[in-house]
Amino acid sequence: MKKKYWSIIYGSIIIIFFICCFINQSHSSVSTNPHDKQTISSEQFLIEIPYQLWIEENNYCLNLYEPIEGCYIGAYILANKYVDFDIQEFEKKVQKPHSTYMYNLKLGEPFPLDWVLDCTSQMKVPHIIIHPPSHLFPYQEHLLEQTSKEFGEFFIPMFVQLYPNFTDYMGSPSEYKNFFQTASRIFKKNAPNVSIVWSLPVENLYHSFLYDPGDVSMDWIGIHVNISTKEQEKNNNKDILQSIYDFYITYQHRKPLMISQLEIAHYSTKNHSYYINETKTILKEIYDKIETMYPRIKAIQYMNTYQKEINSLNHTYENFSITEQPEILDTYKNLIASSHYLENIDVQSNGEVYPQWILLDTPIYYLNEKLYVSDYFFAQPYIQTKFNNLVKKPIIIKNQKLYSLESICKDIGYKLKMNQRKNCIYLTFDRS
Repeated sequence: MKKKYWSIIYGSIIIIFFICCFINQSHSSVSTNPHDKQTISSEQFLIEIPYQLWIEENNYCLNLYEPIEGCYIGAYILANKYVDFDIQEFEKKVQKPHSTYMYNLKLGEPFPLDWVLDCTSQMKVPHIIIHPPSHLFPYQEHLLEQTSKEFGEFFIPMFVQLYPNFTDYMGSPSEYKNFFQTASRIFKKNAPNVSIVWSLPVENLYHSFLYDPGDVSMDWIGIHVNISTKEQEKNNNKDILQSIYDFYITYQHRKPLMISQLEIAHYSTKNHSYYINETKTILKEIYDKIETMYPRIKAIQYMNTYQKEINSLNHTYENFSITEQPEILDTYKNLIASSHYLENIDVQSNGEVYPQWILLDTPIYYLNEKLYVSDYFFAQPYIQTKFNNLVKKPIIIKNQKLYSLESICKDIGYKLKMNQRKNCIYLTFDRS
């Protein structure tokens, strides 16, 4: 009796086991539910490959004064007596014409007509940073109408960078956004020759979304990078480069990007120390990466300031000039000599459609001669914006969800191309 009892139990277990196997097999073969998962043995050979992943944006309209390719170079020279505050003197030293020159103006101050005409006579485009009339009362909308009309009077191509240090002003993020949107609307009405730049300090990058005025209110997005000798002492170059990379990944798909203000200190009166080699290294890192890795950064402007007060209490000054120290000057000259760095502004291509390449910050995996991506792919700002309804069935390996890149391409109408020489994978729009 006992033997018969155990035989019945044993037989039942076997039957249940085969039923479960059959059910599992049926589900994996006919399921159309995207949340179903296919499990792959973790013993199979999975590797992460050191490739960059790029996707083509085939329907991109160029913004006002955006070049088809390449990067404008510009400078601020009005705080450097050693170039006589003069465009020709500066360009004689750097041995290459620059596209743009910068000027600081408080909202409501007289329009700098003489300086603007001087720039225009030399085929340079003015880039004017408009600051609040007062940090305590920054948002004085009644000043916008007259100021914008002055900027539009002669229909001269210009960049206007509105209120760049948003955390320095009294008021909430919503007040800042509302003012920026109003200012942009008034400028577009009275000065359609002006390209509006929304720029953010690098130290405020990770909460800049709170102050984002939206795509309609801007033509370019910029970042202000200030590297003091204190940062040089801490050897924070990696952090700065990471911030530029994060800025690029976050905003590249929305507007042309610019490093609106770059300044790197190579000397401080605090301890009378020089940082020549450190300055050369970070200059090279930034300009080289713009040319080789950041095609959406289409302008960079160096703040060629001779002495800038860093601490008013102990009268500490730092030198950001690239035209004073021969080693730094030679480094800068060699970097901008590349044809990638443009001398003239494109005033004709606005609104034209040209494909652009978007860099995706996601690991790529190789398994059984096929390429896979992880959930990071779907978290990319561009993918979320362009393909927000894309849902794929994952496979599971080593407790990680992976998705076939080939299958993703098929679903979105793209082709996959690999460039082993450059270590890049390109997702190109299928034009067939």
